[in-house]
Amino acid sequence: MRRLRNVAAPVIGAGVLVLFWRFASHESWPSALIAGAVWLVVWSLLYFVWIRRANRP
Repeated sequence: MRRLRNVAAPVIGAGVLVLFWRFASHESWPSALIAGAVWLVVWSLLYFVWIRRANRP
């Protein structure tokens, strides 16, 4: 189960990045940059919480 979580997190992150890129390509630069910053912060927090739980004994 740990290995699945460690593999799933980057795969899901890449999928979310693709969705963000599709959004950003249709929006103005300021809103795309704000969306990118929000995406980066939220995904980083989710990823590190997920990895910590996966590596917990």
